[in-house]
Amino acid sequence: MTWTQQQAKDKLRTLLHDGPTDRLRFQKKVVGTQDGTNKKFKTFEYRRVTNLVTGAGELGAYVNGVKQVVTSDDLEMGIFNLTNAPTNNDTVNATYYAQWFLETELSSFLENAGQWLQSSDQFQNIPDGLHQSALKYAAHDAYQKIGFRFTETATSTYRLEDVPDLQLKDVVKDLLELSKNMYDEAEKLRDEYYTRQGRPQQPLTGISVGRVGRVTPNR
Repeated sequence: MTWTQQQAKDKLRTLLHDGPTDRLRFQKKVVGTQDGTNKKFKTFEYRRVTNLVTGAGELGAYVNGVKQVVTSDDLEMGIFNLTNAPTNNDTVNATYYAQWFLETELSSFLENAGQWLQSSDQFQNIPDGLHQSALKYAAHDAYQKIGFRFTETATSTYRLEDVPDLQLKDVVKDLLELSKNMYDEAEKLRDEYYTRQGRPQQPLTGISVGRVGRVTPNR
């Protein structure tokens, strides 16, 4: 039984806890100069789902706890512009949903899983019994990439004083450990499929022991 490309990507996104409403950031501090003139700010996450221009309900940008009018927003870069420029004494936060991966990235991870399992990037043709192995291998790639991305984000994207206190070394370490665990699980599931074809762990061959009658000695 095959799965469609979108079905595979949806399952991978679920495994990664990366759906459109999975990663809520509530009243999180944003990055930007507060001098009464600057109106441009940036959320720390690499990618946002919520457009702060049209954010409904609690979603949006805030200054001193009051929701603000946002004139423009770049979701890919996380940069948005406020109508009024906050001062140094103001508190600037935002409430939004974040997401780690693009659809194209999920496809790339699954293609790598297809190559690993069956030497083909046509991951929609992966046998049903190997779907879980493919997803775990794709998750291995995904966690590895986001770990490297956090490292690069902290050292290159932001000024040192702008990087939030996230204990990034520990975050990266945990992500790379998750990546390793996913690879180990993928390998185990793959091996179980190819060696047992989903059957319980038992010998594939057996020995039939017959009954031997009494031997009468020659006289």
